[in-house]
Amino acid sequence: MIRPRRYRPTLSVALIAIGFWHGIFGVGPRFVFAAPDLVPEISDVGVFVSDVDPGDVEEGCAGGQLARRLVRFTLRTRNLGPDDLSLGDPGCPDCHENPGAACTNPLFSCSTAHGHAHFNSFVRPELLDANGTVVAQGYKFGFCLLDSDCAQPQFDCTFQGISAGCSDVYISGLPCQYVDITGDDLAPGVYTLRVTIDPLNQIAEADETNNVVEAPVQIGAAARTCPVEVSSDVPRNIPDLGSTTSTLQVPLAGPIKRVSVVGLRGTHPFINDLEIHLVSPSGTDVVVMNRVCGSDDDFHLDLSDGACRPILCPPTDGQAHRPSAPLAAFNGEEAAGTWTLRAFDRAGGEAGTLQGWGLEVCVPGVGCPVYTSTDGPVAIPDQGVAISTLTAPAGKITDLNVVGLDGTHTFIQDLEVHLISPSGTDVTVMDRICHGDPNFSLDLDDESCSLPPCPPTDGLPHQPSNPLSVLDGEDAAGTWTLEIFDRAAGDAGTLNGWGIQVCSCGNGILDPGEECDDGNSTSGDCCSATCQAEIVCPACEACDIDTVSCVARPRPLCRVPVEHAKASLVIHDKTSNARDALTWRWLRGEATSPSEFGNPVSADDYTLCLYDASQVKPALVFRATAPAGGTCGSRPCWQALGKPPGSSGFRYADFDRTPDGLQTILLKPGAAANASIVVKGRGDRLVLPSLPLNLPLKMQLHGPAGACWQAEYEADGAR
Repeated sequence: MIRPRRYRPTLSVALIAIGFWHGIFGVGPRFVFAAPDLVPEISDVGVFVSDVDPGDVEEGCAGGQLARRLVRFTLRTRNLGPDDLSLGDPGCPDCHENPGAACTNPLFSCSTAHGHAHFNSFVRPELLDANGTVVAQGYKFGFCLLDSDCAQPQFDCTFQGISAGCSDVYISGLPCQYVDITGDDLAPGVYTLRVTIDPLNQIAEADETNNVVEAPVQIGAAARTCPVEVSSDVPRNIPDLGSTTSTLQVPLAGPIKRVSVVGLRGTHPFINDLEIHLVSPSGTDVVVMNRVCGSDDDFHLDLSDGACRPILCPPTDGQAHRPSAPLAAFNGEEAAGTWTLRAFDRAGGEAGTLQGWGLEVCVPGVGCPVYTSTDGPVAIPDQGVAISTLTAPAGKITDLNVVGLDGTHTFIQDLEVHLISPSGTDVTVMDRICHGDPNFSLDLDDESCSLPPCPPTDGLPHQPSNPLSVLDGEDAAGTWTLEIFDRAAGDAGTLNGWGIQVCSCGNGILDPGEECDDGNSTSGDCCSATCQAEIVCPACEACDIDTVSCVARPRPLCRVPVEHAKASLVIHDKTSNARDALTWRWLRGEATSPSEFGNPVSADDYTLCLYDASQVKPALVFRATAPAGGTCGSRPCWQALGKPPGSSGFRYADFDRTPDGLQTILLKPGAAANASIVVKGRGDRLVLPSLPLNLPLKMQLHGPAGACWQAEYEADGAR
């Protein structure tokens, strides 16, 4: 029989107690003959929006009760020392009757809201940004320490402590078990949750150096490194004991490297009824969310194989979680085509709505560009250094990952790997990991949720030893250096290859999340230092860099045909204006998704713009608009094609040719070389330019949100 610690009057306990209290109050030297060793672990880290108990507000954990934005986490405190942590009877009055009262043991007080004794200042949770600055702090300083996970528990809230080999566990859903970030206006990105136990060193321990634990946490939307396509046929009702289907078109051609579900959101009073499937164009069916979260209602989340945590309940934080089944089942399939999301209601009594969803799809050659070294393989000498370099173009770094880090070594714990930027910033990205394991093949990404496995040879993204985010904001231009130091004798190896993936503003490449990229990282020139449009111009106009105002100029970054001479322009200027005609065919064009055409049926105008490009600043010589919506004769002017509507594009038909003479437009989405546009106009409403025209010419069709499609004509193609 194990007797409670309070009844076991051994000499060691008495001496520990004497040393403990003297150490706290400074009465004498801190004698420790045996001691516990408390080590924290955190898990289930995630961001949630939920109401909190009134007692949380009373105790100062939250700034209000309703709709708080919380970084929740589970804390496990292990006692790995040779002896129990025995705190004993707190000596408190009835805490239900005396909230906030002092206790005989000065380390304890009565909780003002929870009705039991708390050990004060036992934990300090903090949220740090990429620079290591504390941007938010939790205020659950009081804990009841007990044997939560223990084969033979001894301690509880009336006689507190943690037995040797046992743990005290505070799960993420408990009151005050969070950092309240409501109203902090934190920028989206990866932050660090740092939890320190016994921050005031009130408990004598065998090891005082292992009381801090950290974990990454994504705040706001994760950075997208690949294009995102969004469904346009939602909302869709999810009938009770029925199903609903939504589709979207992916124009990107190529084998899938990675796919993630983004912005999956909907309402349902009992989401455990729901089974949600994603089906690829090839027919592969993956159950991405399979009857999760009991009686919780509604859902709003992303689903990614690389997410740091499984689906947490309720799944309404808008963050990334691991799907019920791996999305890697799609890897290697053709990306282009129709993707289908199916939501099944598998139990009676409730119905709901699928409100939205999208896909982030990665195929080779798209997304943020990758730059690789060409000087390998490079020998890693025993107790020496291997040096490899690569060159990247200009651009203000917004996200950087090390990719394809690959090499051989018989004992990689010898290795210290440094990445050095052109500006001289030195980041130790892999620091003597994996005792006794050989070789390495992996990517390094701050947003990964996992440390490198041992051996680190799975080729997947993992957290670097130090964050790469310290490089954010630097100019990528110049020579990047990878240095691998062998810090111990006896072994040598080889660096086979490496590269960096750089998302940057100012490199002239429109990366995911950018509205513009004019090749520099300055503001006041139409495109801001963060690559967002500083001014939105109407059709046939663009922002002028000299005046930062809208002028009649071509838009930048328009889609073009992928094959030369696959766009024709025919202009007939007849003696009788009634016989004037114009036909523009844009064929075998760059990939265009249905969502990029917007919704001309009700909202988005289309305007054809022709420019004389023989001048330094091209001049507008013709424009004609097909307005959104409207009725042409007895029918709507615009028709959405396909099922769901718009999935196959849009058709415009106005045989009265108002207001500017355009008669028909056909917008067809598709993968690269499959997208097409045909525009025809005729009659005296066309205000054609006088022929002959100066060459070269530039024709653009301007659509919603800055989207445009373009062809240029040098010596032929216009007549």
